[in-house]
Amino acid sequence: MILNLRGNHASGKTTVVRKLLAHFPSKPIFGALGPRMPEAYLCETGRCPFYILGPYNVPGMAGCDYVTMRGMALMLELLDKYVSKGDILYEGVLLSVRILAPTIGKWLLEHKDDVRILILDTTLEQCLAALKERQDKSAYRPGKDDTLLQVQQRQFERVKKHLQGQGFGIEYVSRDKAVKRIIECLKQPH
Repeated sequence: MILNLRGNHASGKTTVVRKLLAHFPSKPIFGALGPRMPEAYLCETGRCPFYILGPYNVPGMAGCDYVTMRGMALMLELLDKYVSKGDILYEGVLLSVRILAPTIGKWLLEHKDDVRILILDTTLEQCLAALKERQDKSAYRPGKDDTLLQVQQRQFERVKKHLQGQGFGIEYVSRDKAVKRIIECLKQPH
């Protein structure tokens, strides 16, 4: 199973993943990102191996946003590496607001039958409030970042419609219930 967690910037994607990492005993796997940044985490679920892609041991940019900053080729390499080993979960704002054809978009289509897309139902207003709340810990710039978030929201909506048009299984979930829903998904036969 391939779980793709999507949402706009500050929607709660990274928080959801950090809660999953706290829920399951997990082991960081180092390699493509060097000796200090895990490329993935192996989570012990009691079932099939479950991998969460990207580093979550740093504040700020985490997960697949960190990976994609190093290039889409690396992201595809990690997707291919871990999809053959077990269930995977990945998230990132860049992967949520762009179709990314022919790279990630093509990869998703090739694995369509195994992909479950979970979209956080966090509103634009909630994302803006979350950004403002953590502005002392981030590089948030009032006004300028608000406009960027609005643009990303429009892109996010376009990508969501595109994925629906392609026939992907899409499910909406609140950030408060996302961890529980992901755990339920991992328990389902596949």
